This record gives sequence, C-alpha cells and structure tokens, in this order.
Amino acid sequence: MKKIFCLVGVLLFSVISAQEVRIHTLSQEKGLECLKGVSYFYNMYYRDPPYYYDASEEAWDRYIHSFIDYSGSVLCVATLDQTVIGVAIGTPLAKTTQKYNAAFKDLPEDLNTLFFLGELAVQPEYQHLGVGQQLYAEFERQVAEKNQFSGICVWSMESEVDRALGHFWRDVGFTCSEVRFEELWKDTFGTEKVPHSMVCWKKSLQN
Repeated sequence: MKKIFCLVGVLLFSVISAQEVRIHTLSQEKGLECLKGVSYFYNMYYRDPPYYYDASEEAWDRYIHSFIDYSGSVLCVATLDQTVIGVAIGTPLAKTTQKYNAAFKDLPEDLNTLFFLGELAVQPEYQHLGVGQQLYAEFERQVAEKNQFSGICVWSMESEVDRALGHFWRDVGFTCSEVRFEELWKDTFGTEKVPHSMVCWKKSLQN
C-alpha cells in the first residue's frame, strides 16, 4: 500500500472524472517516505509557464523537507490509479522562512493565526476537472480540524491575479490582499535570478 503515495508519472489518457480521483492526507512519516516523489512532482510542474522556475531536485528536497520536518504541517496528495497527479502542502505561517514572515511584520495577528498553504499544484493534463478544488478542500478541512487558526494564506505571482490562478483562488473563497513582496528565482530560460512580484491571498476559516 505504501507505493500508492510515492508514484509520480503521467498516464496515457487524460479524460477522467473527478470521482475517479482519490485525495489522501499523509502523516509526517509517510511524507518523509515520499519526499523524493513530491520534490520531483514540483520540479516538473514549476518549470512550465507561467512560473518557469529553475531549481534542482536537491533544492526542492530541502524546500519540501522544511514543511515535512514540522509535525504541525499538512500534506495532501491527489492520486489516480496509484499515480500522484496533485499535491498540496503547508505549515503555520509563523513556521515559514524569514522572507514570508517579513512580509507580515506589520500584521502580527496574521503571522500568528494564519496557516500557510505553501504549494498547491495539479498536473496540467488533469487541471479544470475539479481536482484542485478537491485537493484544496481536504487541505482546508485538515487545517480547520486543528482549531488553532483563523484563516489560510497563499502566495501567487501578481501577474496571475486576473488570470487562471487568480480565478481559482477566488472560486475556493480567497481574497487578494495588499500584502506583497518580491521573490528572486532563476527562470528556466535565464542565467541569473530575477525578481517576481508576489501577492498574498487570504481566506477566513471562521463561520
């Protein structure tokens, strides 16, 4: 049964229904077992537009490890026929790296009460089928069950606010905030790190 969480690949067909997808929440132990698979998934996903994010699998390993190492993190995967087609991972905002914390220096209440959705991604051929919504719903349910957080936040590129990704966040209940910062990364077609403007989306968990 362990293999169901660790297989990452592309199926030979792309016409599926949302009912065929299974959503799993992984324990910290299972997450560590699947570290390489999750890192590979994100490395492939973010090389495509609009991100063009160029990073090594080792760098992704370290990044994903920073979430999994903390027992209060949440890791969810979407699988189809034992293949991982989507991943969502997050941790309390206060436990994130300094660059994210610094953006909330004037909002200490947010820093201490928001849960950070670090990444949510679905393989391109399985997008627009409701998989991302299912994956996010399970992630939110896991966060809400902790009874410690007033809301969830996520960062996206500012250029995506009025495009597909922005529409997705609005559809699942997020609001674009005024919190912003610049993130540096090397594009797949470039040779040096360049700034990308990032914007924070927030969603309240309070009824």
